[in-house]
Amino acid sequence: MTFRRAVAGLLFAAACSAQVVIPSTRYAVISGYLGLSSDQLNRLLSNVFRTLLDRPISRIADLNEEIAAETRQPQPDAAAIGIRYEQIETLCREEASTRRGIVPEQMRILTEAQRALIPELEGVPRLLPLVSSAESVYLIPRRNNRWFLLPPSMPVNDIPADLAVYLALTGAQLEEFRQALRSHLSFVASRQARVEEVHREIEQEFARPAPSSAELGARYFELEAQRRQIEERETGLRQEVRAMLDAAQRTRLGALERSNELLGIASEAEELALIAARHTPASASPQAGSIRRVCTGIFPPFPEF
Repeated sequence: MTFRRAVAGLLFAAACSAQVVIPSTRYAVISGYLGLSSDQLNRLLSNVFRTLLDRPISRIADLNEEIAAETRQPQPDAAAIGIRYEQIETLCREEASTRRGIVPEQMRILTEAQRALIPELEGVPRLLPLVSSAESVYLIPRRNNRWFLLPPSMPVNDIPADLAVYLALTGAQLEEFRQALRSHLSFVASRQARVEEVHREIEQEFARPAPSSAELGARYFELEAQRRQIEERETGLRQEVRAMLDAAQRTRLGALERSNELLGIASEAEELALIAARHTPASASPQAGSIRRVCTGIFPPFPEF
């Protein structure tokens, strides 16, 4: 707890000092998008770090520890556990409100031209669920698609309902889309079988007393070849489905593609409180004896120390 507070204090002191050292790649995306000067970035960070001092990290950590301790009891008190989860959610809501409160102050640091670019970023969180739906059926390129093991599993076997409504797909379009999707998934399944086989061959080669670099290179090259084949098929599927859409539907799809492109920029904008942090229920992750919960937004503003 003391360490977390100490780190926050050091960050705030650094932000308020005349010489603020920021890694060259940190906030480079939003800086390039808005054309932020180093002075502007330092002032934005100073305000954000000031709110970081008031983050309820320590109290939330204590509550999670209390929940875990109670959960490990022979007869856990459900009411005691519930109260603590409710307290975590209350603290997270208060934090989101605090971060939203400094947005006007942050906006005053920007020039008029820079402020004009913010509304487009504000729309990204709203479309994020639809972006995920479009990704799930390969309508837009998936983020971090440079998989080297198995291709990401298909989360759905049909067109997500929210995406169908958003694009206003007709019954005929849905059926045509389903057929194209089934064909693509069949192709991916055939490649997955070979990918799994190649991984077994790689493990067998590594198990030898003297693994062959030539054999290993050949297998890893085959994995990359399989990845490229699937990626080419995904591109073909997107082109095929796009051809099914009318002009209005393609415009709507274009909005999702644009939001996908802006996701990294919008994430940094929220970290800098340039767009309002949208509150979502505290996220959950399993831990020994209980479910640990931490504050989240559409994008996590800071790491837990």
